[in-house]
Amino acid sequence: MKRIIAVSALALVLSSCSSLNLVTPKTPAQTVYAVEGEYAAALNIAISYRQLPNCSTGAALCEDDATLAKVRAADAAAWSAILTAQDAVRGGLTTAQISQTASDASAAVLAFSTLVHTLRVK
Repeated sequence: MKRIIAVSALALVLSSCSSLNLVTPKTPAQTVYAVEGEYAAALNIAISYRQLPNCSTGAALCEDDATLAKVRAADAAAWSAILTAQDAVRGGLTTAQISQTASDASAAVLAFSTLVHTLRVK
């Protein structure tokens, strides 16, 4: 729950800056934190989807168990990739290693974001 609140707050701050293209990451470390903002924005959509009633209730707008499982798997993969990238930044790895983990995190977040943007939540 704390993660959801913290990431949601971070999403609001970072997504407002990223949507205006005010900040362009100049280092792999900055890219990692920009990716976390993109993740937070996608997480907000996933949370909205999860809060819908289950489709078994007959609601017109609902969350499906199979889809929710895909969202959870993509979320877990994205968050794991972000943590790995953060560890690379903090661990003093080479720029090439940090760039690779940032790229991996970006790809995982893109997959998560693409999936959640297909969901009907409103």
